[in-house]
Amino acid sequence: MTASPQALAAAKAMFAQWRANDDKRDEGLDAEQDGVTRFADIVYGPAGAPWNALDVSVPDQYLADGQAAPVIVSIHGGGWFYGTKHTYEFWAAHMASLGFAVVNFSYRLPPEVEFPGELDDVSRVMVWVADNAEKYHLDRHNVFVIGDSAGGQMALQYMTAITNPRFNEYFDYPVPDLTFRAVVTNCGASFLDQQVAAMQAAPANDPMALVQQAYFTPDSLSRNPQRLRTEEYMTTALPPILIVTGNADFIRDCSVRLDGYLLAKGIKHEFRSYGTPDNPQQHVFNYDMKNPVGLQACADEADFLRRHIA
Repeated sequence: MTASPQALAAAKAMFAQWRANDDKRDEGLDAEQDGVTRFADIVYGPAGAPWNALDVSVPDQYLADGQAAPVIVSIHGGGWFYGTKHTYEFWAAHMASLGFAVVNFSYRLPPEVEFPGELDDVSRVMVWVADNAEKYHLDRHNVFVIGDSAGGQMALQYMTAITNPRFNEYFDYPVPDLTFRAVVTNCGASFLDQQVAAMQAAPANDPMALVQQAYFTPDSLSRNPQRLRTEEYMTTALPPILIVTGNADFIRDCSVRLDGYLLAKGIKHEFRSYGTPDNPQQHVFNYDMKNPVGLQACADEADFLRRHIA
């Protein structure tokens, strides 16, 4: 690893700060939902727990009748340096209550990994889902990928790799025995090459640029810059995409630009923005299970997914 001690120290400090903020937001919520069974702390990769571990939440109706549930694979955000499945367990329980099995997983973070190691773990999860679909009543023919913030960027990067062999030459990910029906990016990052360029050009005292350098290390970026250029490799082979953002999302421009880019490429997608001047919606507003607008966005996403179930 080539991350500087300063970048790693900054990432550790910001991780603690963001975790405290998320824990305060979620105070009083229950990760267990009536009518949903959660299979917790399943190891999916060689790193073991806690980083290569996942939860599967399945609506009881599918367990009772032995049927397979349409499945959401959730890729959490966190600026490529923050987050675990713990923070997303409340959202996962809610989405499961809307009729979907949900795979909610942690992935390795700096200093355990550098780019593209987090995406490698995404690939491992998809292979795990394919290998264990029958055991956990997951419908391998109706799989949806949802990511927020950095997770939204990784969702599209992974899906672009497995639908475009030219892009996958830079990753060599196995194409799992799954049918992906749609992708949702919630307040997602995009155009990673430009974000990395801005990170590299930022002042030394820019806190966000510093923590991202813990993952996007000089060595990792020098190996193959084409891996950053996801959008160039996007094709109509991608499943339908839903882009969701808030009117006060600090990276809203990523969603707006992606919308225009996909439109120009003829890639099937929808764009939705939430919030009003009197009720602005911030970054990843729809992961706040106490926010009525966020809950409405979740319901709208569930409707979008249902429209694409085969």
